[in-house]
Parts: sequence; structure tokens; C-alpha cells
Amino acid sequence: MMKIRNLAGRVGEEILVAISGCNFGRPQRAILDLVDENGIWVEGRELVELLLSPDGIAMREHQVVFLPFTQILYITDVTEVESATRLRFKW
Repeated sequence: MMKIRNLAGRVGEEILVAISGCNFGRPQRAILDLVDENGIWVEGRELVELLLSPDGIAMREHQVVFLPFTQILYITDVTEVESATRLRFKW
């Protein structure tokens, strides 16, 4: 039986997060910085650029953004996806 850790237990780890209306729901890599009752705070250059660059907002090296749970399609662990991909394609 697999143990499932809660989201707050993954703070500081890399996750994949898919956001509705953003890049066709494709998951983006990010570091989970904080979890609160309304959403998560994440850091990830590509994700932040995807969210903020169309609006012309200046980018800093370590930009953190808030993602409300209502906009998140799913969150998964990067290692779970990479393991499944290796099994599927026999790398």
C-alpha cells in the first residue's frame, strides 16, 4: 500500500502543477514554497513567465506566485511522473 503525504509535507520539493486556462492544462514544474487554506505559493521560472509575461510584468530571478485551488487542475510529484514515463517507454 502506498503512503500518501499531504501537500504541506511537500514544501520545498519540486512538483508538477496544471492550471486551468494556462498552456492548455499542461503541467509545469515548480518548487512548492507554501500551502495555505486557499491555495499554494510556488516558485518556477517557466511557470511564472507563463503566468506573468503576457501582462508585461517584470521578472525577477526568484519570483513566487500564488495559485488558488480553484484554478488548479491537478498537482503531482515529479518523480512519480518520471518513473511512469521510464516504465512506459522502457528507458
